[in-house]
Amino acid sequence: MRRAASLLLAGSFLALPVLMWNQPTAQASDKRYRQVTAADDAQSVRLRDEADALRGQGDYARAAELYTKAIHLNERRGGYLERGYCYLKLGKYAQAEHDAKTALYHQTARDTLRPGVAGMAPFIQVVCAYHTADYQLAAEASQKVHGTRYAKDPEYLSIMQELAQNPDFIARAVKFQETSVTVEDGGVSVEGMLENISDAPITVTQADIALRATDVKGNVAWSDAQVLGNLAVEVPPGKSVFYSFWMPNDRCRAISGEMQHKLLVKFG
Repeated sequence: MRRAASLLLAGSFLALPVLMWNQPTAQASDKRYRQVTAADDAQSVRLRDEADALRGQGDYARAAELYTKAIHLNERRGGYLERGYCYLKLGKYAQAEHDAKTALYHQTARDTLRPGVAGMAPFIQVVCAYHTADYQLAAEASQKVHGTRYAKDPEYLSIMQELAQNPDFIARAVKFQETSVTVEDGGVSVEGMLENISDAPITVTQADIALRATDVKGNVAWSDAQVLGNLAVEVPPGKSVFYSFWMPNDRCRAISGEMQHKLLVKFG
């Protein structure tokens, strides 16, 4: 019994140096154990101020380096958004988008009051999405740029004007609300609302019409027709417009008063 206790005690003493050796390593790799000193915080602020000045002068490479150092010293002080802007100007779109997402995730109400912050992250996302052909992200992010200083940025305006001619972007930049369809003798009238969620005007000049007819037994039949030229709706940036058009029977087949009808309109 005494021998077992002695072996256990000896083993504990032997393991103690190992545990003590590993503890600082574990703490150093775990952010929960990292503490920011007053000197670290002060240095982080100085680096960010210097980086801000360099960014304003157009020295984006050096500014990005200083933002990185400031983030390492005190991540809570931020710097991701400004560094993302620098990466954007340097053509490093993957890094810029990543920093923009990180900044939005950590953004506080106080951050939004800083000069130039409002709209910067979505502006970065729009430009990055344009260069990577991610039109869905470009359309979604452009909503949050509208009304900010970045909506007047020449590069942004040029991008939005170009994207406004891209069918893939248009399909995502226009929200189509459910139509009101009235089936009458001689044709079908269609009414609805379009919302432009981009910062560029969009003109819809074509609608692909698909008529879904459901009989009393629940069977569904499709009748396709293409209507050209009778729908020309211009939607201002960030605005909604009401539209309506009339489709006569000779433009769409299989209209019957005994069937329920619904028009699905796709804009491209």
